[in-house]
Amino acid sequence: MAEYDPSSDHRRARWPLILGSVVGGVLLLAAGVALGWYLFYRPIVNVAVQLPAPLALSAGPDTAQLKALEDQNEKQKAANKQIEEQIALLKQRLRADVCTAKDPLGKDPPGKNPPASSSATATEPPPTEAPSTGSARSIQVFDLTAPGGQRTVSPDWASIEAQPLGSKGNPVRCFHPPGQHAYLRRLQCPDGSTPVFQRQGNVGAGPYTTIVDAYEVRCAGKSVVIYLDMYHPGYIEQRAVPGFTIKPSAG
Repeated sequence: MAEYDPSSDHRRARWPLILGSVVGGVLLLAAGVALGWYLFYRPIVNVAVQLPAPLALSAGPDTAQLKALEDQNEKQKAANKQIEEQIALLKQRLRADVCTAKDPLGKDPPGKNPPASSSATATEPPPTEAPSTGSARSIQVFDLTAPGGQRTVSPDWASIEAQPLGSKGNPVRCFHPPGQHAYLRRLQCPDGSTPVFQRQGNVGAGPYTTIVDAYEVRCAGKSVVIYLDMYHPGYIEQRAVPGFTIKPSAG
């Protein structure tokens, strides 16, 4: 009779344990995956599903935006044009000041008339005699910011005429630096000589709401200050400031 081997029974008893361990591991792994999906993946999927749909792109350009851009472009062009006109005016004035610096006395060579400024002839209207201040209640003054380059003002004529011509309260009206220089060259000192002059600078707004310039004018060692307003297109002053006589204008 064969002998009983207990080791064989021990080996056969291991298989159910190994199989149970494998099945338990698989079930544990499945439970972990299910728990992970429930805790992490499912909320992400729900949020993604609940996101709003992207906005549909318009088929063509926005007409209102295009119109606004066009209007803004036109305004910018108008502003650039005004800036260019102001620069041209400043260049013209600078040329006049440079000429004065080269010839501070403002004299012309003997027997030679001052040349006409090409820029002045291009911008100034033909010289005309303006009506007297007693009848003209409103006048046009040069203003680059106004439509057409001019605006209407209604000065206090009584207050202006109460002060002497050439004073700050009653400046001599003319147009641009060439008009200022032309008026001063027409003045005559008491001894009949032509005065010498030099621009001192502007003194702010005058009674016509425009900028007034101050000129030092000298006769035989005596100097006075004459104020001129260069923003009056077409106006030629025929009166002399006190202490001077004046030659008639060529125009």
